[in-house]
Amino acid sequence: MLLLNLAFFISFIIKFKSFVPLTERYIILLMMVNLLWMIFGAYSTLYEFQHPMRADRTLRKIFRSIPLYALLILTFIFTVKGYYYSRLHVIFTLTLFLNFILVWRLFFHWILKIYRRSGGNYTRVAIVGVSQLGSELNNYFNSDAGLGFKFTGYITGSNEEASSSIVEKDKILGNLSSLQKISEEHLIDDIYCTLPLTEADDIKSLIEFCDNNAIRFRFVPDFRSFLNRKAALDFVDYMPVITLRQEPLEVLSNRTLKRFFDIVFSSLVLLLIFPWVFLIAGIIIKLTSKGPIFFVQPRPGKRKSVFNIYKFRTMVINTESDAKQATAGDQRVTWIGKILRKASLDELPQFYNVLIGNMSVVGPRPHMQFQNEDYKELIDKFMVRQFVKPGITGLAQVKGYRGPTTDLKLMEQRVRLDVWYLENWSLFLDIKIIFQTFFLIFKGGKNAL
Repeated sequence: MLLLNLAFFISFIIKFKSFVPLTERYIILLMMVNLLWMIFGAYSTLYEFQHPMRADRTLRKIFRSIPLYALLILTFIFTVKGYYYSRLHVIFTLTLFLNFILVWRLFFHWILKIYRRSGGNYTRVAIVGVSQLGSELNNYFNSDAGLGFKFTGYITGSNEEASSSIVEKDKILGNLSSLQKISEEHLIDDIYCTLPLTEADDIKSLIEFCDNNAIRFRFVPDFRSFLNRKAALDFVDYMPVITLRQEPLEVLSNRTLKRFFDIVFSSLVLLLIFPWVFLIAGIIIKLTSKGPIFFVQPRPGKRKSVFNIYKFRTMVINTESDAKQATAGDQRVTWIGKILRKASLDELPQFYNVLIGNMSVVGPRPHMQFQNEDYKELIDKFMVRQFVKPGITGLAQVKGYRGPTTDLKLMEQRVRLDVWYLENWSLFLDIKIIFQTFFLIFKGGKNAL
């Protein structure tokens, strides 16, 4: 809150060249930016500090939260009638606030790590279960003192041998039967249980002991054989449900932010760029070949939906358009079609698909329907791409995997990048991909037909 107000007043001085008393309308604006931040902060995860604290996790939270907060401020400004606010002042405020909060959070992480490495602010932990999973957990605890863990040792389950070859014998503190003595001697704060679910009696008694002795109980299930990615834990009527991948766009606020960006961006393209290209390209297409200006084709959309994709027609009318993809030197492509494809201008009508909600500006490229049926049988996780809306451009395209290919390995790389995108989405990533796409268009993509 202090950083927000500091950003507001510094921006005010920069814009108006001196510190003059705030007028009534700017007092109202100051009150609103603070009120909205209080409400936003209460419902966002920006002030949730998890242990261990990680800088990358904090940065992701900031870059997901600040754009949404900026959207709230801009919405307020556009809906207020009778008041005029300097857009430059608002932009300065939001930009400064973003930089202030980034610097402060990173500085806080740095100071906290130094303090922990010097022996302060740590959590004493013990691991119940002498297994490979427990050994890997211990390796993580000891990987960096800055994480804030102090490993006290292992505690064996009722059916485990104290002479296990998996862990060092001198790190075994004893058996569950001596847990009271061990916890008091080592002042244990948290217990991490790695026992298998078959040891239900041990786990139940361990939970009861922790609850009665002010010790936090944490259960670590061994799902490594099939769960080797970022997983998400949710609850359905108090029953824990593990989702095998995190999908930022499953969060309503993220979907709303992406949809708002899609509407604004596609509207600007359709209003400012599309009419000129349509006028010129449309006339040439009609004069040089028979058929409509637009090419319309069913494509797979989000989940199992099907939508009609729009493009400028770049080929002569033919009977193979739904069953054969264009290739280099394809005789069906007209001369104007080659120009449009080379500059990616044939994709411009797809901004109408974005506007009506069939597509997004950024996302996995939609393949032809017969290709989907073929690839889902040949490539693992191919259909995961359809958890999100298809896009006009995507991460795979800016990484060089653009255009037709018969190489299965190359298609697997596309799928890998598409899946990474949906698991790591952020508005910043979308904007970055858009800028990279513009750069590739002006540079001239080698795979463009």
